[in-house]
Amino acid sequence: MRQRHEQERRALLVSEYGPQAVMRHRVGMRLPNPAQQAGQAHQQATALRAEADYLRALPIRDAAARIETTRAEHEARQQALAERERQLREPTERDPRRNDPRHDGPARGL
Repeated sequence: MRQRHEQERRALLVSEYGPQAVMRHRVGMRLPNPAQQAGQAHQQATALRAEADYLRALPIRDAAARIETTRAEHEARQQALAERERQLREPTERDPRRNDPRHDGPARGL
């Protein structure tokens, strides 16, 4: 019964999202959830409207300073993410044995 349920579920997902999306889901990627995406977009829009209203209420110099601060924080986060990705990639790129065709693995010597 469990196997039949899984087959029917998979067939339904394939008919709804297509075979590529189902395969991505099986390897750990999530299927799209329109209701959840709409809710997230609504929350983001509400937050952005509130921020815009707050900035309109501030004097021009204070609003400009807040925008610049926010932009600098965003850029710093992006740079930190890029640096972290580079650090995670770098050890494999620096390993000279990784691309050396003469290296067959560890030796069995004494």
